Amino acid sequence: MNRRLLIYEPLTGGHRPDFIRHLVAALARKSAPGPVRFALPPGFFENEPALETAIRGLAPNVELVQTPDRPATGLALLQAVEEFHADRLLLLELTRWENFLCLHRLPCQWAGILFVQYPEIDWRSASGAEKICRLLRRTAKEAKTTVWLRRQSPQAVFLLNGDRAARDLNVRFPDRPVFREVPDPAPPPASRLSRAVGLPLRFLFPGALSERKGCGVLLEALARIRSETARAAEFAFLGFAEDGARLRVGVDRLRARRADVRLVLEDRFVPEDEFRIRFAEADWILMPYLRPEYSSGILARAAAAGTPVLGPSDGLLGRLITQWNLGRTVRIESGELARALDATVREPMISDPESRNSFLDRCRPELFSSALLGCFD
Repeated sequence: MNRRLLIYEPLTGGHRPDFIRHLVAALARKSAPGPVRFALPPGFFENEPALETAIRGLAPNVELVQTPDRPATGLALLQAVEEFHADRLLLLELTRWENFLCLHRLPCQWAGILFVQYPEIDWRSASGAEKICRLLRRTAKEAKTTVWLRRQSPQAVFLLNGDRAARDLNVRFPDRPVFREVPDPAPPPASRLSRAVGLPLRFLFPGALSERKGCGVLLEALARIRSETARAAEFAFLGFAEDGARLRVGVDRLRARRADVRLVLEDRFVPEDEFRIRFAEADWILMPYLRPEYSSGILARAAAAGTPVLGPSDGLLGRLITQWNLGRTVRIESGELARALDATVREPMISDPESRNSFLDRCRPELFSSALLGCFD
């Protein structure tokens, strides 16, 4: 008897459409997928019409429904499980549901994708405040994890690029060693685009333009770069701003302080095809993330484009950048970031295609989808 699998995505945005796209591709390769139901939020396909068509064309027993047109609630999740009579649940976001999962037992087995939430802290570089903040977050997460592991019946809980975190959690919870690493899927490798000699270095800050991704600290760093750096570089912010008005005020303030800094702000949705071109055109991808313990699809995209990143020195992202020689790292503080930008302009990075290809090989989308769907075969 085929198990009934509910794939539930409560939120729109981020790089979750990529997750769904890879799962759809994996199901399309199966001779008889299903019964499967995708439950996705309103507006999920606003910029992804081809993905909706692909889901509806999979097989008669693969369904697509919309989650309630209101803020995501745990009760809506429970209702979706009961309506579909799901045997298994693949929940594509966990952090928003932890409190609900502590209180209500789901009538099926489930697995969730977690962005890595148990910080890998580089104790040599993190400030005292950063250490305390991350330790408090980890303690709170661990307390919740203890409760929902006892109440629920997960077959697997996936952590993006979280090999160390998975090992650590399986040691902390030896009676429920369900945590598994899953690769953060990368797009196919692309060729670098040639450019004329003597043009300014192009720094691209892509994706969600938010404070937690480092908008504020990056603007402050740009106000502190050397004049020589400003003459030799240009900077672009590309993606949706979580607080567009606040970001524009910050950009205007920077331009008033430093008219010599060339900065372009593009606050808009960016199609995947354009992202690939812009990544390949850039000389550096900026990732001044204030929460480096989380995996990021931006790192995978940059690696696929062969473009180095300038990112945090600690956390999961710092380890991946260093381990696979994907760029340079710095402690995310405005003064140190400004000095790193100065140094990056003075000292171009020598690419390491062998290490980059090794990283991309472990982040192949088929490994991602087979790991998730393999739990439900």
